[in-house]
Amino acid sequence: MVATVNCIITSLILSSFELSAVYVNVSFALILAFLPASVNIPSSFLVDGEKSIAGIILSYVVTALAIAGLRTLLGYYMNIEETLLCF
Repeated sequence: MVATVNCIITSLILSSFELSAVYVNVSFALILAFLPASVNIPSSFLVDGEKSIAGIILSYVVTALAIAGLRTLLGYYMNIEETLLCF
């Protein structure tokens, strides 16, 4: 939340504020916050502490790679920026 407010204030100062960009950034932040946790919490009950820490690190890396890969893959088939502005 603090990062979102900071980005909004900075973009207002630089006169580059776009509400659609804020929506996209907030949605990515929510995905990165909740998706790895949905893997970490159940796995922490199944494995010991050391493996759980490795799982936490890997879940964030895999989530970031999946989002970047999906964006790259979709970029070959459509103009993502144009499509996002339609919503």
